[in-house]
Amino acid sequence: MVKGQIFVGRDERVEEEVIKTDVLVIGGGGAALRAAIEAKATKDVRVAVVSKSIMGSGNTRMSTANMCVPLDSPDGPDIHLQDTIKGGGYLNDQELAKTVIDQGRDQLPFYKDRYLTAYLRIRDVYGPDEGEWQKPFEVMPSVHYFMGGVRVDKNYRSTLERLYAIGENAGGLHGGNRLGGNSILEVMVSGAMVGKTAAFLLKELDMPSPEKGGITMAKKRILRLIENERKGADPYAVRDKMGGGRGGCVPALYLAAKGGILPA
Repeated sequence: MVKGQIFVGRDERVEEEVIKTDVLVIGGGGAALRAAIEAKATKDVRVAVVSKSIMGSGNTRMSTANMCVPLDSPDGPDIHLQDTIKGGGYLNDQELAKTVIDQGRDQLPFYKDRYLTAYLRIRDVYGPDEGEWQKPFEVMPSVHYFMGGVRVDKNYRSTLERLYAIGENAGGLHGGNRLGGNSILEVMVSGAMVGKTAAFLLKELDMPSPEKGGITMAKKRILRLIENERKGADPYAVRDKMGGGRGGCVPALYLAAKGGILPA
C-alpha cells in the first residue's frame, strides 16, 4: 500500500492509498451495495466499494421502497413482463427484462426489511400517522432516475471485458419509461447477479499486477478533471441552489420555471 496526498475539490487534501482488491464496485447506491454483499458472501474475496458520497447514497434512498414482484396468478411473471414492455414503449431489451423479472422472487427475502426503512423515514419526517398512511403528507415531483445507461446483455455484462453495469447505470430493462417498482427490482436482481458472477470469475482469470506507469497515467487523468472543475462553477453550490441539497431532490416546478424538463 502506497500513501500520499492529493487535492480533491477546491482546497481539500485527502490521503491517497493504493489498495489491491479482487472485486471493485464503483458506486454507493442499492445495486452497488447489493453486489458487494453478494460478492463477499459467494467466495472469500477482497471487495472494495468506491463512492463519491457516503455508502447508501444515490437514488435508492429516495425511493418509496416499492419492489414489483408478482407472487400469485393471474398476475404472474408473464403479465409483469408484458406490462414492463408495454410501459417502456416496446424499447426494452426484452431478454434482459425477462431475466430480471424471473429472478425477482428470489430477492424478496433479502429485501423484506426495506419497508421498515421507508416507514421510519416517513415517520421521522412527517409523523407516526403519516408513516402508517393514515394522514396525507406533502410530496413533490423530482428528477431522480436516469433512463439511459451502459448497454448490457442479459447478464449485465458491458462490451468492455470484465466490466459490468448494474442498477440505474445499466440501460435496456425499462425502455422508454420505467414502471413503478421495477427500479428496486432491478437493484436487487442486478446487484445479486453481478456480485456472484464477479466472485466466480476470479477462478478463471489470471490478472497481472497493474504497471506503475498505468497507475500514474490514471491519476493524472483524474487530477485533470479536478483541475477543470476548479475553473468553472462550484457544482455543490449549483446543486444547493436547485434544491438538490435536500437529499438530491430537484423540484420539477423549478426546472420548468428555468426551461428544464417537465415531468411526464
